Amino acid sequence: MIYLELNNTRRTFLAQQKKYRDETEFIRKRCVDLEPNNAGYWSNLAYLHYQNVHELGPRGRKDGDIRNETDQALEYLDRALSIDPRRITDLYRKGYLLVEKLPHQVLYGRRDAQHQQNRPETANQCIRQGIDCLSQAIQVWESLLSADRRQNEMRQRDRNDYIKSLYHSGHGYYKLITNDWKEEVYALERSGVTPENEISYNAKDLENAESAWKYFYQCWLKDGLDRADLSEPSSNSTPSNGIFEGVHRLYWLGKVSFVHYWILSGHGQKDTAEAIKNRNKAEKYLVAALELAWSPKSKSQKKDFIAELLVRLYISKGEYDKAIEIINKHRGRYLEPYISHTLALALSLSGKYAEAQDVLDEALQSRGNKEIWMTHFLKSCAYSREGHHDKANESLNKANEEAQKAGRKGFNIQRFSD
Repeated sequence: MIYLELNNTRRTFLAQQKKYRDETEFIRKRCVDLEPNNAGYWSNLAYLHYQNVHELGPRGRKDGDIRNETDQALEYLDRALSIDPRRITDLYRKGYLLVEKLPHQVLYGRRDAQHQQNRPETANQCIRQGIDCLSQAIQVWESLLSADRRQNEMRQRDRNDYIKSLYHSGHGYYKLITNDWKEEVYALERSGVTPENEISYNAKDLENAESAWKYFYQCWLKDGLDRADLSEPSSNSTPSNGIFEGVHRLYWLGKVSFVHYWILSGHGQKDTAEAIKNRNKAEKYLVAALELAWSPKSKSQKKDFIAELLVRLYISKGEYDKAIEIINKHRGRYLEPYISHTLALALSLSGKYAEAQDVLDEALQSRGNKEIWMTHFLKSCAYSREGHHDKANESLNKANEEAQKAGRKGFNIQRFSD
């Protein structure tokens, strides 16, 4: 009975909210009908759909089509920007949608199913267009003169969108990097076997990593700091508060530095001097992110995702016991599957095979495990290291089967032998 009452109350509330949205849309459309050359009216109409994009999704409202709302928001933002191309907030919102929202819809939405093979490139095109919009927002804001009263007011008004444009530009460039972490490099002991003169990498990946670093560094500097004499990010020089959490700003500097290492080392194949330099930088920022307190509004958040990346770093250095210590210190009762994989890899490399298998068995039971094939693969590697080759090949067969189901056509590891 109580459940039915709550359900009815919720339905009534949602119906009322929809009525308000419909009325707002009607009024704002009437405004653009009356004054079609008013950029502000188009912007207000776009913002209604921009809000809908944020509210719709797995954990939000279910009474709308997120792709349609995204397309509508982008269409109206374009109308506003065609009238006044220097609107910082509209440039930011358009860039944000293209970098953070539309690519996911392109990759996984039903609308683009007929263009399956072109999805990744289409998503990357969206990201590049979004970065261009965010760059324009940054350039317009930085061109405003603080000595001019009106322009200084605009600088103050749009400063938050300027900082958010820096952050999402960095995130956009990071998304364009194709070099992923590969557990098999260490699980199959391929690290360090390639001569340095044979190490190769995608130059575009390196360029994107450098651009990501530049924007995340500027975000770190401007968000709550904005002092020219600060050149070294650390937990002591980073405030917890800001447009973005200080913890997140340090984390992203560490994350980009680590991918820099990963690219320069040829996916972990060889620790060149330049690669090690970037790995050391990554370690410093990730440790700082772990040390820095969350702001009061985020104090309940966990830091296991930071610890997991630091564990990858320690695995690349061969410091397995340190890796295990870090992740156990910051883990909760429940481990996300990707964290389980990293922890199990460190345990297996340190010779703690039974513990590694226990962690992986828990990951197999997780409904949120999107990489079951990796779980089986790591189990097979742990069995092989322990000398149980029959069990290793049994798990490896499961890994290859699951990889094929998931469309991982490139994953096909040969059987283990004595």
